[in-house]
Amino acid sequence: MIETRDLYVGYNGSDILHGVSLEIASGEMVGILGPNGSGKTTLINALSGVLKARRGCVLVNGLTIDSLAVSDLSRQMAVAPQKTEISFPFKCFSITLMGRSPYVGRWGFYSRDDRRIALEAMSKTHTLGLAERPITNVSGGEAQMVTIARILAQQTDALLLDEATSNLDICHKMEVFDLLIKINRNGATVISVMHDLNLAALYCNRLIFLKKGEVVLDGPTHEVFQQKYLREIYETDVQISRHPVANCPQAHFIPGHISRITSSDFLDDFESGFGTYHNRRHGPTDPFGETSPENHSPVWRI
Repeated sequence: MIETRDLYVGYNGSDILHGVSLEIASGEMVGILGPNGSGKTTLINALSGVLKARRGCVLVNGLTIDSLAVSDLSRQMAVAPQKTEISFPFKCFSITLMGRSPYVGRWGFYSRDDRRIALEAMSKTHTLGLAERPITNVSGGEAQMVTIARILAQQTDALLLDEATSNLDICHKMEVFDLLIKINRNGATVISVMHDLNLAALYCNRLIFLKKGEVVLDGPTHEVFQQKYLREIYETDVQISRHPVANCPQAHFIPGHISRITSSDFLDDFESGFGTYHNRRHGPTDPFGETSPENHSPVWRI
């Protein structure tokens, strides 16, 4: 559905992404991850047509993104940005209703059906209580939930989110991703830039890791979410375990002063009373990944 071919793109004549080639099929739930400055937001901006490629191209359903009119593209994908900054006091319902703009007729009026869809989107995101409030008078988290409602009202086959839950507490993050899972299971493609590795592993069936503007790791979550890869990408010590309920991999990053202690020494200290330290939950066991010392092998694309 969405494809990039040898994509070079950036800002002010300087490339951020270098030769990125990806294929994201319809119905995938994909997490885009990587260290700060790796090009995650740039990739979303390129996929949504905000940034033009200097070299290479982006294709949506087989057509280059440059060949699509804005209205046509907006009927195929909806985008939730990293931050929502609206200075005019539009009511939250009006913001949500803007998601129906690609479907407005030649006279520019929203239909009764458009309004119904917008209200349904607000109901799904638990923002109906904000409908009559100005967007400038709600919290950052509430404004972000209204943004999620807007992209749901757009009713597209693909949703692109750039850290769209970053302003939300963990409860609302889970609510948003539970909702995205339902939408995904109904056939929509979801591509989400994320910093929370564990949340990504809980919800995404495919993870794409960027580093220094290149794709360094790409594959099914259960194959790529491994200690040796995460250590290389994030350049820090990490242990992997399984989620006690979902049984998916979860990462535990180890503070530097603890990672200098060998696993056996840590276990001895833990059992002899060192476990009173507030980070005692970071045990040495690594049933899901490898427990060998620093792995200096290159990061392979899967």
